[in-house]
Amino acid sequence: MSQSFVEAQRLARVNSHTLSNSLIHALGVEGRRIRILYISTYPPTRCGIAEYTHFLVEHVRELSPSPDVYVAANAEAEAVEEDGLRVFPCFSSSKHRYQGDIIDVVESLNPPLDVVHIQHEFGIFHTDECFLELLEYLRTCSKVLVVTMHTVLHAVWGMRIIDYQRSLASFCDALVVHSLPMEWELMAQGVSSRKLYVIPHGTKLFDLPNKELAREKLGIPKDKFVALFFGFIRPDKGLDTLVSAAEKLVDRNVLVVFAGEPQKTEYSIYQDYAERFFERIAGLSNVMVFEGYVPLEKLEVFFAACDVVVLPYAVEELNHYSVSGVLHLALGSGKPIIAARNPRLIEYQVAAPWAMFTPEDSEELAQKIELFAKNPLVREKTARLVRLYAARTSWPRVAQRHMTLYRRLLARRRSA
Repeated sequence: MSQSFVEAQRLARVNSHTLSNSLIHALGVEGRRIRILYISTYPPTRCGIAEYTHFLVEHVRELSPSPDVYVAANAEAEAVEEDGLRVFPCFSSSKHRYQGDIIDVVESLNPPLDVVHIQHEFGIFHTDECFLELLEYLRTCSKVLVVTMHTVLHAVWGMRIIDYQRSLASFCDALVVHSLPMEWELMAQGVSSRKLYVIPHGTKLFDLPNKELAREKLGIPKDKFVALFFGFIRPDKGLDTLVSAAEKLVDRNVLVVFAGEPQKTEYSIYQDYAERFFERIAGLSNVMVFEGYVPLEKLEVFFAACDVVVLPYAVEELNHYSVSGVLHLALGSGKPIIAARNPRLIEYQVAAPWAMFTPEDSEELAQKIELFAKNPLVREKTARLVRLYAARTSWPRVAQRHMTLYRRLLARRRSA
């Protein structure tokens, strides 16, 4: 693990201990632990929001003084009951009026709770009245209500969506987003800047195994320059562009590795796309495919084995803003990244513009891969920046920022 990663983790531990007494005093909860309820999808659900919440919960619990954490989770989550953490699988967003199942969990916890924090995604909590009714109820049984919007819809969706996002903001004490464009879009739609807080997506810092051993374990040739794609196999990931780039590579020492599985969905377009993808790469001598879900413990082996990570995301309509959890996993590897200029990757574009390419331009992507393969100085410059940004957005630091926000809001509530 790099020195910057180690230092980030050390600072997070030190900060959490120095916070101890001041946090108890500021919250006004002497003699008991702060009680936080998260509402979100949760593992083993294969979902970016579930993974995000798991990391947040894990690192919030490591802060001192440690809170009592509850999670009202989707029905597919695993129930957990241990000291300081209880997970209640309870709701299905496909169910009409799902909010009743969440309310049952809240009432079983003997409100008021100190903090209720919802991880909002439109694919989980839709644009109907159910979610707004849930927010209205939660205001009555928690001292502080926080919502993280993982996606902000652009005004091009029309007044119904603008009114919905304004209403969502009006119910909560704080609305957390992950980037400045998300904040700016909400302000342009009339959301008060006083309610908006930008906290970056967290980054898991990987402690990678030995490169040669990783390649031996995966069966990847040790003498190749390896460009890795990982994640779901679906159209918006830009895999066609990466395959076309692989076909255009002049340097035959470059090997493109795909690790992931088709997106499991009821939409046949995804299934058809995956079938065409596998047919297309069959027989390409400079491509290797590892089909299947890649858990974190196996992902670190792929990171160790590669020389560069490629995120070739396709062109998107500018009708929403979000950031990429996949990008933050890649950042945590400390490996250089080549990425498309896609709105979801705005953080990386600001930090490393030389490592970006035009979406769906396979010729430019092939040139970028060969540049990184041939120029160790470019690789090291990019990797150094990746490590620094990963350290700044490490999960211990992001958890600390969340707790600081909770403390501020509770103090404001107490003094009102």
